[in-house]
Amino acid sequence: MRLTDEVSNLFQVTVSGPGGAMWKILVRAVDAESAAGAVRARGHQVVGVRLAEKPRSRPATPPLSCVNCGYSLLNLPAGDAGEVMCPECGRINTPDLPASASTFAEFKRQRREYKRPVGCTVFSLFLLIAVVIVGALVRWIGRSLNLWP
Repeated sequence: MRLTDEVSNLFQVTVSGPGGAMWKILVRAVDAESAAGAVRARGHQVVGVRLAEKPRSRPATPPLSCVNCGYSLLNLPAGDAGEVMCPECGRINTPDLPASASTFAEFKRQRREYKRPVGCTVFSLFLLIAVVIVGALVRWIGRSLNLWP
């Protein structure tokens, strides 16, 4: 059995510090006594221990615009998981897209940044091929006219 199977509760331990200052520490432990003991073992004076509240899950918010075509998805019906089907292109937009790609303009900017190095590489390759072809052509013409050996 793994340790994480036994340790399943999160406790909020309140400790007192110098000058009457109070701090709250989150400790994962089996029960409240072991949580307090773990904090006491570090030399702190425990004032109180209670079970920490789990964060409430928020409903998924649908994306603002379609990632594919940029159509505004505001006020369109969303599914249970927050997915919205674009009426323009038919793409299903889900809220689990990266936050940076949630708007069409941001998505296009990221795509441009990805294409830029590829475009420079392809352009450089074509330029190199053109230089080689022009050099071979000049050499062939020079030999044909007996300009050089």
